[in-house]
Parts: sequence; structure tokens; C-alpha cells
Amino acid sequence: MEGIYQVAIKSKQNKSKAEALVMNIGKGEPVGLLNFIETIEKYTKHNFEKEFVDAQQGDVTLTFADTNQLATYCDYLPKINLDQGVSLFIKWYENYYISKN
Repeated sequence: MEGIYQVAIKSKQNKSKAEALVMNIGKGEPVGLLNFIETIEKYTKHNFEKEFVDAQQGDVTLTFADTNQLATYCDYLPKINLDQGVSLFIKWYENYYISKN
């Protein structure tokens, strides 16, 4: 969420440079799927049931955000890592959705 806010502000300031570009907002470093799931489990205090299967057609082995356009057009590089980002998102989600029910 923080990254989206910062990019919106920076791109507005540099409108002529960033107009009509689609940019990937991420940390710019790979994160393993199990690491991602374990981080979510940590902050939700819930262990998910996992079913391990062979790779499926179309699965990718490595992917991560290319942040070059963020740096070039918005003068911004993400600062929040996976642990911080998941923690902040879970807190926001619980505050916004769960506390209202």
C-alpha cells in the first residue's frame, strides 16, 4: 500500500515522464512461494493446509518485480520487504474488514 501511494505522488509530480505507463510495484527481489505462504501464516496465526503437486504447465520457477521504470520515471525504489509488507497488509485488512463485522 505504501508503495502504491508513493508512486502515485511521484508520478503525479513527474506527469510528463510517467503518463500512461504500467509499472510493477514490488521490492525487486524474488521471494519463494513457501516463504510467502509462511509469512502470511505468521501474521494471520493460521497454518494453511498445503498440497504439494508436480509443477503444472505454465508455472514459472522464478519471478519478481522489475523496478527499473519506478526508478526512472518516479524516482522511487520500494523500501518495504516481504515481512513488513505482509504485516502491514494483514493489520490493514483486519482493521478494515474484520473489525467492522
